[in-house]
Amino acid sequence: MLDSDAEVPQEVLAEYEKLLKRSYTENFDDLYKTDLLKVIGKDVAAGADPEKTLRYAILTLDPIVKENYVLILCETHTNWLTDAVYAYAKQWYDTLPRKYKKNLKNLYLVHSGFLSKTLLTIVTPFISPKFWKKVEYIEKLEDLFLKLNIKASKYLKYFPYIVQRNEEVMLGGQPISPFGADLEILCQRFGKKYLHFKHIPSILIDFLTHLKKPEIINTKDLFNLQADAATLYGIVGDIEYGEPTTDFNNIPSLVCSFKLFLNTQKHGLLGKDAFSRLHYLKSTSASDKVIKLNLSKLYEKLSQGIKQCVLCLLHFFKTISEHASENNMTILALSKIFAPTFFRSKTPNAIFTECISLANKCMQMIIQNPDILMVTYQ
Repeated sequence: MLDSDAEVPQEVLAEYEKLLKRSYTENFDDLYKTDLLKVIGKDVAAGADPEKTLRYAILTLDPIVKENYVLILCETHTNWLTDAVYAYAKQWYDTLPRKYKKNLKNLYLVHSGFLSKTLLTIVTPFISPKFWKKVEYIEKLEDLFLKLNIKASKYLKYFPYIVQRNEEVMLGGQPISPFGADLEILCQRFGKKYLHFKHIPSILIDFLTHLKKPEIINTKDLFNLQADAATLYGIVGDIEYGEPTTDFNNIPSLVCSFKLFLNTQKHGLLGKDAFSRLHYLKSTSASDKVIKLNLSKLYEKLSQGIKQCVLCLLHFFKTISEHASENNMTILALSKIFAPTFFRSKTPNAIFTECISLANKCMQMIIQNPDILMVTYQ
Protein backbone atom coordinates (compact mmCIF):
# COMPACT_ATOMS: atom_id res chain seq x y z
CA MET A 1 0.00 0.00 0.00
CA LEU A 2 1.25 3.52 -0.86
CA ASP A 3 1.50 4.92 2.64
CA SER A 4 3.45 8.14 3.18
CA ASP A 5 3.97 7.35 6.87
CA ALA A 6 5.07 3.75 6.45
CA GLU A 7 8.64 2.92 7.38
CA VAL A 8 10.90 2.00 4.49
CA PRO A 9 12.88 -1.26 4.80
CA GLN A 10 16.58 -0.88 5.59
CA GLU A 11 17.62 -2.46 2.31
CA VAL A 12 15.67 0.23 0.43
CA LEU A 13 17.32 2.98 2.46
CA ALA A 14 20.73 1.45 1.76
CA GLU A 15 19.98 1.40 -1.97
CA TYR A 16 18.82 5.02 -1.84
CA GLU A 17 22.00 6.16 -0.07
CA LYS A 18 24.03 4.24 -2.63
CA LEU A 19 22.27 6.01 -5.51
CA LEU A 20 22.58 9.41 -3.82
CA LYS A 21 26.31 8.94 -3.19
CA ARG A 22 26.90 7.94 -6.79
CA SER A 23 24.90 10.93 -8.07
CA TYR A 24 27.30 13.39 -6.40
CA THR A 25 30.09 12.52 -8.84
CA GLU A 26 28.02 11.87 -11.96
CA ASN A 27 27.84 14.17 -14.98
CA PHE A 28 24.19 15.09 -15.64
CA ASP A 29 24.74 17.65 -18.42
CA ASP A 30 22.61 15.59 -20.81
CA LEU A 31 19.70 15.63 -18.34
CA TYR A 32 19.91 19.28 -17.30
CA LYS A 33 18.62 20.11 -20.81
CA THR A 34 15.64 17.74 -20.72
CA ASP A 35 13.38 19.62 -18.27
CA LEU A 36 12.99 16.36 -16.37
CA LEU A 37 12.99 18.24 -13.05
CA LYS A 38 12.85 21.93 -12.25
CA VAL A 39 12.72 23.62 -8.86
CA ILE A 40 10.33 26.59 -8.65
CA GLY A 41 10.76 28.63 -5.52
CA LYS A 42 11.85 27.95 -1.73
CA ASP A 43 8.95 13.93 -19.25
CA VAL A 44 11.79 11.95 -19.10
CA ALA A 45 13.74 12.55 -22.33
CA ALA A 46 13.35 9.87 -24.94
CA GLY A 47 16.36 7.59 -25.00
CA ALA A 48 17.58 8.64 -21.56
CA ASP A 49 18.93 5.90 -19.32
CA PRO A 50 16.19 5.18 -16.72
CA GLU A 51 18.77 4.34 -14.03
CA LYS A 52 20.62 7.58 -14.67
CA THR A 53 17.43 9.66 -14.64
CA LEU A 54 16.56 8.09 -11.30
CA ARG A 55 19.91 9.16 -9.83
CA TYR A 56 19.45 12.63 -11.34
CA ALA A 57 16.02 12.92 -9.71
CA ILE A 58 17.44 11.84 -6.36
CA LEU A 59 20.29 14.36 -6.56
CA THR A 60 17.88 17.18 -7.45
CA LEU A 61 15.22 16.38 -4.87
CA ASP A 62 17.29 15.26 -1.88
CA PRO A 63 18.02 18.80 -0.56
CA ILE A 64 14.35 19.77 -1.02
CA VAL A 65 12.47 16.88 0.57
CA LYS A 66 13.95 17.48 4.01
CA GLU A 67 11.26 20.15 4.43
CA ASN A 68 7.65 20.43 3.28
CA TYR A 69 7.32 20.53 -0.51
CA VAL A 70 4.82 20.07 -3.32
CA LEU A 71 5.37 18.04 -6.48
CA ILE A 72 3.93 18.99 -9.87
CA LEU A 73 3.64 16.15 -12.36
CA CYS A 74 2.81 17.17 -15.93
CA GLU A 75 1.27 14.12 -17.55
CA THR A 76 1.37 15.63 -21.02
CA HIS A 77 1.27 12.75 -23.54
CA THR A 78 2.17 10.24 -20.81
CA ASN A 79 0.92 6.71 -21.42
CA TRP A 80 0.69 4.85 -18.12
CA LEU A 81 -0.09 1.62 -19.95
CA THR A 82 3.45 1.58 -21.31
CA ASP A 83 5.52 -0.92 -19.35
CA ALA A 84 8.57 1.36 -19.30
CA VAL A 85 6.64 4.31 -17.85
CA TYR A 86 4.90 2.26 -15.17
CA ALA A 87 8.09 0.39 -14.22
CA TYR A 88 10.04 3.65 -13.97
CA ALA A 89 7.39 5.27 -11.73
CA LYS A 90 7.20 2.19 -9.50
CA GLN A 91 10.98 1.92 -9.18
CA TRP A 92 11.19 5.60 -8.29
CA TYR A 93 8.52 5.29 -5.60
CA ASP A 94 9.90 2.05 -4.14
CA THR A 95 13.39 3.57 -3.83
CA LEU A 96 12.35 6.72 -1.98
CA PRO A 97 12.90 6.87 1.79
CA ARG A 98 10.19 8.03 4.19
CA LYS A 99 11.14 11.72 4.17
CA TYR A 100 10.14 12.01 0.50
CA LYS A 101 6.62 10.78 1.21
CA LYS A 102 6.06 12.30 4.64
CA ASN A 103 7.10 15.85 3.69
CA LEU A 104 5.16 15.81 0.41
CA LYS A 105 2.20 18.08 1.10
CA ASN A 106 0.55 18.00 -2.32
CA LEU A 107 0.93 16.14 -5.58
CA TYR A 108 -0.57 18.14 -8.44
CA LEU A 109 -1.31 16.14 -11.59
CA VAL A 110 -1.43 18.55 -14.54
CA HIS A 111 -3.06 17.64 -17.87
CA SER A 112 -4.27 14.26 -16.61
CA GLY A 113 -6.17 12.41 -19.31
CA PHE A 114 -9.20 10.18 -18.85
CA LEU A 115 -6.98 7.08 -18.83
CA SER A 116 -4.76 8.44 -16.05
CA LYS A 117 -7.74 9.31 -13.85
CA THR A 118 -9.33 5.91 -14.53
CA LEU A 119 -6.18 4.03 -13.55
CA LEU A 120 -5.85 6.00 -10.32
CA THR A 121 -9.48 5.23 -9.52
CA ILE A 122 -8.85 1.53 -10.08
CA VAL A 123 -5.85 1.45 -7.73
CA THR A 124 -7.60 3.51 -5.03
CA PRO A 125 -8.13 0.48 -2.73
CA PHE A 126 -4.36 -0.04 -2.68
CA ILE A 127 -3.47 3.56 -1.87
CA SER A 128 -3.29 4.92 1.66
CA PRO A 129 -6.03 7.49 2.38
CA LYS A 130 -3.28 9.81 3.69
CA PHE A 131 -1.52 9.72 0.34
CA TRP A 132 -4.74 10.02 -1.65
CA LYS A 133 -5.64 13.26 0.15
CA LYS A 134 -2.45 14.81 -1.21
CA VAL A 135 -3.37 14.17 -4.85
CA GLU A 136 -5.14 16.91 -6.79
CA TYR A 137 -5.96 17.13 -10.50
CA ILE A 138 -5.18 20.43 -12.23
CA GLU A 139 -6.74 21.03 -15.64
CA LYS A 140 -4.86 24.19 -16.63
CA LEU A 141 -1.56 25.82 -15.73
CA GLU A 142 -3.50 28.98 -14.93
CA ASP A 143 -5.33 27.07 -12.18
CA LEU A 144 -2.02 25.77 -10.87
CA PHE A 145 -0.56 29.28 -10.63
CA LEU A 146 -3.64 30.44 -8.72
CA LYS A 147 -3.45 27.44 -6.41
CA LEU A 148 0.21 28.10 -5.61
CA ASN A 149 -0.24 31.89 -5.61
CA ILE A 150 2.63 32.44 -8.04
CA LYS A 151 2.91 34.72 -11.07
CA ALA A 152 2.56 33.11 -14.49
CA SER A 153 4.88 35.72 -16.01
CA LYS A 154 7.69 34.51 -13.76
CA TYR A 155 7.10 30.76 -13.62
CA LEU A 156 5.60 29.82 -16.99
CA LYS A 157 9.06 29.28 -18.47
CA TYR A 158 9.68 26.44 -16.01
CA PHE A 159 7.19 24.35 -17.96
CA PRO A 160 8.57 22.81 -21.16
CA TYR A 161 7.36 23.80 -24.61
CA ILE A 162 5.39 20.57 -25.07
CA VAL A 163 3.40 21.24 -21.87
CA GLN A 164 2.58 24.83 -22.83
CA ARG A 165 1.68 23.84 -26.38
CA ASN A 166 -0.58 21.04 -25.19
CA GLU A 167 -2.41 23.48 -22.94
CA GLU A 168 -3.07 25.88 -25.82
CA VAL A 169 -4.42 23.01 -27.93
CA MET A 170 -6.67 21.86 -25.07
CA LEU A 171 -8.06 25.37 -24.69
CA GLY A 172 -8.82 25.56 -28.41
CA GLY A 173 -6.30 28.30 -29.11
CA GLN A 174 -3.64 28.62 -31.77
CA PRO A 175 -0.54 27.01 -30.25
CA ILE A 176 2.69 28.94 -30.33
CA SER A 177 5.25 27.79 -32.88
CA PRO A 178 9.02 28.23 -32.59
CA PHE A 179 8.95 29.20 -36.27
CA GLY A 180 7.67 32.74 -36.66
CA ALA A 181 7.02 33.55 -33.01
CA ASP A 182 8.74 36.71 -31.81
CA LEU A 183 12.12 35.83 -30.34
CA GLU A 184 11.46 37.90 -27.22
CA ILE A 185 8.26 35.94 -26.54
CA LEU A 186 10.19 32.68 -26.92
CA CYS A 187 12.75 34.00 -24.41
CA GLN A 188 10.04 34.88 -21.89
CA ARG A 189 8.10 31.62 -22.23
CA PHE A 190 10.87 29.09 -22.84
CA GLY A 191 14.05 30.88 -21.77
CA LYS A 192 16.70 28.76 -20.07
CA LYS A 193 20.22 29.29 -18.80
CA TYR A 194 22.81 28.49 -21.46
CA LEU A 195 26.51 29.12 -20.93
CA HIS A 196 26.61 32.61 -19.36
CA PHE A 197 23.28 33.65 -20.87
CA LYS A 198 20.15 33.53 -18.72
CA HIS A 199 17.18 33.47 -21.12
CA ILE A 200 17.89 31.57 -24.34
CA PRO A 201 14.85 29.77 -25.86
CA SER A 202 15.05 26.03 -25.35
CA ILE A 203 14.71 25.31 -29.08
CA LEU A 204 17.69 27.57 -29.86
CA ILE A 205 19.71 25.77 -27.19
CA ASP A 206 18.81 22.46 -28.85
CA PHE A 207 20.00 23.74 -32.23
CA LEU A 208 23.29 25.15 -30.92
CA THR A 209 24.04 22.12 -28.76
CA HIS A 210 23.67 19.71 -31.66
CA LEU A 211 25.47 21.93 -34.18
CA LYS A 212 28.50 22.11 -31.86
CA LYS A 213 28.85 18.34 -31.57
CA PRO A 214 32.28 17.26 -32.90
CA GLU A 215 30.74 15.00 -35.53
CA ILE A 216 28.62 17.90 -36.84
CA ILE A 217 30.67 21.08 -36.38
CA ASN A 218 33.44 19.74 -38.62
CA THR A 219 31.09 18.87 -41.49
CA LYS A 220 32.34 20.31 -44.77
CA ASP A 221 30.35 23.33 -46.03
CA LEU A 222 28.15 23.01 -42.94
CA PHE A 223 25.76 25.94 -43.45
CA ASN A 224 25.56 25.45 -47.20
CA LEU A 225 23.97 22.03 -46.81
CA GLN A 226 20.47 21.53 -48.21
CA ALA A 227 17.72 19.13 -47.11
CA ASP A 228 14.96 17.73 -49.29
CA ALA A 229 11.47 19.08 -48.66
CA ALA A 230 10.09 15.90 -47.07
CA THR A 231 12.92 15.63 -44.54
CA LEU A 232 12.74 19.31 -43.65
CA TYR A 233 8.96 19.12 -43.31
CA GLY A 234 9.39 16.17 -40.95
CA ILE A 235 11.82 17.82 -38.54
CA VAL A 236 9.90 21.12 -38.53
CA GLY A 237 6.71 19.22 -37.71
CA ASP A 238 8.43 17.33 -34.89
CA ILE A 239 9.83 20.56 -33.43
CA GLU A 240 6.48 22.34 -33.61
CA TYR A 241 4.70 19.40 -32.00
CA GLY A 242 7.31 19.22 -29.24
CA GLU A 243 8.19 15.66 -30.16
CA PRO A 244 10.88 14.49 -27.67
CA THR A 245 12.28 12.02 -30.23
CA THR A 246 13.06 14.71 -32.83
CA ASP A 247 16.03 13.54 -34.90
CA PHE A 248 18.63 16.32 -34.77
CA ASN A 249 21.33 14.00 -36.11
CA ASN A 250 20.34 14.41 -39.76
CA ILE A 251 22.82 17.20 -40.45
CA PRO A 252 21.22 18.79 -43.56
CA SER A 253 17.77 18.94 -41.93
CA LEU A 254 19.31 20.26 -38.69
CA VAL A 255 21.08 23.05 -40.56
CA CYS A 256 18.05 23.99 -42.67
CA SER A 257 15.62 24.00 -39.74
CA PHE A 258 18.07 26.16 -37.73
CA LYS A 259 18.27 28.69 -40.57
CA LEU A 260 14.49 28.56 -40.99
CA PHE A 261 14.05 29.26 -37.28
CA LEU A 262 16.20 32.40 -37.54
CA ASN A 263 14.80 33.59 -40.86
CA THR A 264 11.13 33.35 -39.88
CA GLN A 265 11.54 36.32 -37.56
CA LYS A 266 9.52 39.26 -38.84
CA HIS A 267 12.66 41.30 -39.52
CA GLY A 268 16.43 41.10 -39.07
CA LEU A 269 17.75 40.11 -35.66
CA LEU A 270 19.30 43.55 -35.15
CA GLY A 271 15.85 45.11 -35.17
CA LYS A 272 13.32 46.70 -37.48
CA ASP A 273 15.65 49.66 -38.18
CA ALA A 274 18.67 47.55 -39.11
CA PHE A 275 18.13 47.67 -42.88
CA SER A 276 17.39 51.40 -43.06
CA ARG A 277 20.45 52.12 -40.92
CA LEU A 278 22.54 49.90 -43.18
CA HIS A 279 21.31 51.75 -46.27
CA TYR A 280 22.13 55.07 -44.65
CA LEU A 281 25.67 53.95 -43.83
CA LYS A 282 26.12 52.79 -47.42
CA SER A 283 24.87 56.07 -48.87
CA THR A 284 27.18 58.14 -46.63
CA SER A 285 30.27 55.92 -47.10
CA ALA A 286 30.58 55.68 -43.33
CA SER A 287 33.92 54.94 -41.66
CA ASP A 288 34.49 51.79 -39.60
CA LYS A 289 34.16 53.83 -36.41
CA VAL A 290 30.78 55.20 -37.47
CA ILE A 291 29.64 51.73 -38.54
CA LYS A 292 30.54 50.30 -35.13
CA LEU A 293 28.74 53.17 -33.40
CA ASN A 294 25.58 52.51 -35.39
CA LEU A 295 25.74 48.76 -34.79
CA SER A 296 26.04 49.46 -31.07
CA LYS A 297 23.00 51.77 -31.20
CA LEU A 298 20.94 49.12 -33.02
CA TYR A 299 21.87 46.57 -30.39
CA GLU A 300 21.04 48.93 -27.53
CA LYS A 301 17.46 49.32 -28.81
CA LEU A 302 16.79 45.56 -28.69
CA SER A 303 14.82 43.93 -25.87
CA GLN A 304 16.82 42.09 -23.22
CA GLY A 305 15.97 38.61 -24.46
CA ILE A 306 16.90 39.36 -28.07
CA LYS A 307 20.13 41.02 -26.92
CA GLN A 308 21.16 37.77 -25.25
CA CYS A 309 20.16 35.70 -28.28
CA VAL A 310 22.13 37.93 -30.66
CA LEU A 311 25.28 37.74 -28.54
CA CYS A 312 24.82 34.00 -28.06
CA LEU A 313 24.53 33.46 -31.83
CA LEU A 314 27.55 35.62 -32.62
CA HIS A 315 29.72 33.73 -30.13
CA PHE A 316 28.40 30.51 -31.65
CA PHE A 317 29.35 31.64 -35.17
CA LYS A 318 32.80 32.58 -33.92
CA THR A 319 33.18 29.06 -32.51
CA ILE A 320 32.06 27.60 -35.84
CA SER A 321 34.68 29.70 -37.67
CA GLU A 322 37.43 28.23 -35.48
CA HIS A 323 36.80 24.93 -37.29
CA ALA A 324 37.04 26.48 -40.76
CA SER A 325 39.90 24.19 -41.78
CA GLU A 326 37.37 21.34 -41.65
CA ASN A 327 33.97 22.93 -42.33
CA ASN A 328 35.02 25.79 -44.66
CA MET A 329 32.94 28.15 -42.53
CA THR A 330 35.29 31.12 -42.29
CA ILE A 331 34.04 34.36 -40.78
CA LEU A 332 33.63 35.70 -44.32
CA ALA A 333 31.62 32.65 -45.40
CA LEU A 334 29.39 32.87 -42.33
CA SER A 335 28.88 36.60 -42.90
CA LYS A 336 27.66 36.05 -46.45
CA ILE A 337 25.22 33.37 -45.31
CA PHE A 338 23.78 35.13 -42.26
CA ALA A 339 23.95 38.85 -43.13
CA PRO A 340 20.30 38.85 -44.31
CA THR A 341 19.31 37.11 -41.06
CA PHE A 342 20.55 40.11 -39.09
CA PHE A 343 19.83 43.01 -41.45
CA ARG A 344 16.83 42.22 -43.69
CA SER A 345 13.83 44.51 -43.70
CA LYS A 346 10.33 43.48 -42.64
CA THR A 347 9.17 43.52 -46.27
CA PRO A 348 11.24 42.61 -49.35
CA ASN A 349 13.26 45.55 -50.62
CA ALA A 350 15.05 45.57 -53.96
CA ILE A 351 17.71 48.02 -52.79
CA PHE A 352 19.06 45.46 -50.32
CA THR A 353 21.32 44.23 -53.13
CA GLU A 354 23.12 47.58 -52.98
CA CYS A 355 23.96 46.95 -49.32
CA ILE A 356 25.11 43.33 -49.51
CA SER A 357 28.82 44.09 -49.31
CA LEU A 358 28.35 46.42 -46.33
CA ALA A 359 26.06 43.91 -44.60
CA ASN A 360 28.75 41.26 -45.03
CA LYS A 361 31.36 43.64 -43.62
CA CYS A 362 29.19 44.42 -40.58
CA MET A 363 28.65 40.72 -39.95
CA GLN A 364 32.40 40.10 -40.12
CA MET A 365 32.93 42.82 -37.53
CA ILE A 366 30.45 41.46 -35.00
CA ILE A 367 31.36 37.80 -35.46
CA GLN A 368 35.04 38.59 -35.06
CA ASN A 369 34.31 40.61 -31.92
CA PRO A 370 30.71 40.38 -30.63
CA ASP A 371 31.52 42.68 -27.72
CA ILE A 372 31.74 45.74 -30.01
CA LEU A 373 27.94 45.80 -29.82
CA MET A 374 28.14 46.66 -26.14
CA VAL A 375 30.75 49.40 -26.50
CA THR A 376 29.75 53.07 -26.46
CA TYR A 377 31.82 54.98 -29.02
CA GLN A 378 32.59 58.68 -28.66
